[in-house]
Amino acid sequence: MYRISIPYGYLAQHGISKADLAQDLRTGLDSSDDVDADPETSNPGSTAPEPDNDDYQNASGSYTFQNTTKIRNNLGTSGGYTGINYNAGQSVNYDRVYKNINGYDWLSYISYGGQRRYVAMTNSSQSSSNQSYESTSGTYRFNNTTRIRNGLGTSASYSGRNYTAGQSVVYDRVYRNVDGYDWLSYISYSGQRRYVAMTNGGGGQSTSGQQNQSGAYTFRNTTKIRNGVGVNAGYTGRNYQPGQTVYYDRVHKNVNGYDWLSYLSYSGQRHYVAMTN
Repeated sequence: MYRISIPYGYLAQHGISKADLAQDLRTGLDSSDDVDADPETSNPGSTAPEPDNDDYQNASGSYTFQNTTKIRNNLGTSGGYTGINYNAGQSVNYDRVYKNINGYDWLSYISYGGQRRYVAMTNSSQSSSNQSYESTSGTYRFNNTTRIRNGLGTSASYSGRNYTAGQSVVYDRVYRNVDGYDWLSYISYSGQRRYVAMTNGGGGQSTSGQQNQSGAYTFRNTTKIRNGVGVNAGYTGRNYQPGQTVYYDRVHKNVNGYDWLSYLSYSGQRHYVAMTN
């Protein structure tokens, strides 16, 4: 018979008493006490992914972006940003539509990596879908450099391109009196709908308040001469001074709180002044 010498002193250094050892010899070791065991503990600070929103439409299609748009891992403006964007002109093929979340409608699709992604419908032209327009076609020749926009109105995103004086646009829609202008709309060569203000003459404002009336007006106050009708129209950098007189051929009633006079300058440009007396 062999006698086994048990190193009680060594075990005691590791917190194991004689009683502990006797218990272990009787019952065996529990795997939970195995120093090599990998206990399942949650990663501090980690959270479960947000559950998907079930309130969506099973609608598929293709959407072309007019603005740089973030691709997100979750739905909404607080959804995790992937670090990747869709750029203007790129398209996404989607299979779900979520309506009115954080002020946007959202498209969702499965990426090449198998992950579901979300993008907001950021095209500003979406807002024009609720605007009434005239299905009128024609050609319009610009007298001024005019910005081409991706949506309707002066706050819509700028495409980065202009029509310059002398160029013409062939349009198929007319929007009346939006942000003080009448607007023309057309489909570009790339298939995108574009919008331009009618900036000739009356700054494009709706003609409903215009009177073809001529006369002379003498100013009592320093008054700015503008390229369009309204207080937000471009300033020419020149003024009428008290005592000076303008000879006008049009009157625009009640625009931004003023009646406005319009005339053709010596250079052939139409200018506008508020009746500030």
